[in-house]
Amino acid sequence: MKVKSTWSRLTPLGVIGRKRGIVVCAAVLAMAATLVSQTTQSADRITQPLNSGEMVKIAGSVHPLTRQATDLGEVASGMQMGSLSLNIGLSAAQQTELDTLLAAQQDPKSPQYHQWLTQEEYGARFGLTDADLGQVTGWLVSQGFTVKGVAPSRNLITFSGAVPQVESAFRTQIHQYKLADGSTHISNATEISIPKALSGVVINVRGLNSFRPKPHALKLARPDFTSSQTGNHYLAPGDWTTIYNVNAIYSAGYTGTGMHVGVAGQTYIPLVDITNFRAAAGLSAPLLNMVCISTSVPCTGLSAESVLDISEADLDVEWSGGIAKNATVDFIYAAGDDRNLGVFDALVYGITTYKVSGAVVPVIGVSYGDCEYDAKSYNSSYDPYLKQAAGQGQTIVNSSGDDGAGCTISAPYQNATNGASVSWPASNPNVTAVGGTTFDGDGTVANPDKYADAYWSYNPAEDILNSALQYIPETSWNDTAYDESQNPSGWQLSSSGGGVSTLYPLPSWQDGLISGQTSWRLVPDVSFSASADHDGYLVCTQNFPSSGPNTPTSNPGSTCVNGFRYSDGTLTVYGGTSASAQVFS
Repeated sequence: MKVKSTWSRLTPLGVIGRKRGIVVCAAVLAMAATLVSQTTQSADRITQPLNSGEMVKIAGSVHPLTRQATDLGEVASGMQMGSLSLNIGLSAAQQTELDTLLAAQQDPKSPQYHQWLTQEEYGARFGLTDADLGQVTGWLVSQGFTVKGVAPSRNLITFSGAVPQVESAFRTQIHQYKLADGSTHISNATEISIPKALSGVVINVRGLNSFRPKPHALKLARPDFTSSQTGNHYLAPGDWTTIYNVNAIYSAGYTGTGMHVGVAGQTYIPLVDITNFRAAAGLSAPLLNMVCISTSVPCTGLSAESVLDISEADLDVEWSGGIAKNATVDFIYAAGDDRNLGVFDALVYGITTYKVSGAVVPVIGVSYGDCEYDAKSYNSSYDPYLKQAAGQGQTIVNSSGDDGAGCTISAPYQNATNGASVSWPASNPNVTAVGGTTFDGDGTVANPDKYADAYWSYNPAEDILNSALQYIPETSWNDTAYDESQNPSGWQLSSSGGGVSTLYPLPSWQDGLISGQTSWRLVPDVSFSASADHDGYLVCTQNFPSSGPNTPTSNPGSTCVNGFRYSDGTLTVYGGTSASAQVFS
């Protein structure tokens, strides 16, 4: 697959559902001044005029996938770029202060133990002052941009403009690129520049490219729970809660009632998928907030659906809500055809801006990632937001990846062409990385014990919905060899991501795990069942054809029209660390 102010009402993204609007600079500053009067504000950081003409480059601001793509030349000059944002970093002093605070919040002996900040309190201590906001927003307006909003935490400014304005303001060119899989994208072709006075304040400009991360979900193609037809086992929520003893938590009165769990995504999902899943699983009707961060394209309907992402989103929402069965799921997403926003933007929005009843969502699951090898060019622009989440008491849960120790980018997946690498943002120490296991107590993926009487019930006359009987012993998940034996020409790496980070030092809470062998962050932190082959997670999703456009042109209809079965009797089954991450979330 991660508070009492009305400021979010001014931002066009801070709503449940979809809202359009423009926040003018004066309104932003007036609200900022009110906010500042309520809390202690940090010092101004911009000490030089922004119109001096002296510019500095932001290193690593060209997306690494442009190096593997064919450059098709400049985009049309009239193209509008409606989803731009300035990412604001921390000063050295603020970095030290925040690190000290995060340590105190986790120290039971400290008076700041678990005293989480609101987004507004974070902004007052670590965001831009009203004077700095005035300078930055004023500069954007002077470049011809429209300022759309400022996050309550005052470290994210959203704006929009046309390609010529972008190219002039940031001293770059916007080109179109074509990847080997045939998909086309836009991106800045050269490193961007910003006024020297903003150096160290603005750490990146988001929305300049349309490359999106890939989901961590693996599909088992057309399998035939315990199935009455084959005796094979697949996981429904009731099975998972039995195997991992969640029923004891339910019995103690903790079912998610009144709670919220967040999911970050990059597509719209039809409600029918979630409704069908919960009905098939014997759960109540869904409690779901659809939170769209896109403002320049439709947030619902076919154009907002992405074929590449919709099954991942369905899995994430269905299974996080399937385990926290009475909780409300807040699905924070960018629309499928939004060229400049993706799942990581949704995550940042869930940290900096989004609230439910005045509070942040306490946990956000993310089922997407990128190899550290590629993420090292941009990870630092997200790291401050992940620290912010920790300071606000938010748990960010991320899948550790499905390619083992390999750093792979596009099919075929046979070789770790860039060497061993863990997945980011799972490797960030402020993220809980969730890896994958596979059950082996009831046989192996190559030689399953179909009936496994000790672990599963079976009835040849009918499917059994919740057929798991007890905990099933597990081992590390690695189905690669089995998948290759089943499909020699089309196999892919299929095993839990994990290993040693090359970006982040070993956090204190991992000291001693591998004594003296590494000084770098270890991934993952926890693991749960992730094999699609043995035993996969049942999912209800759109029945897209095996190949087709990224944006569907006709409504394919939802699976699970007869319990978990489709009209032809088949089941839709997925695995991967995205599944294990969301059930843990």
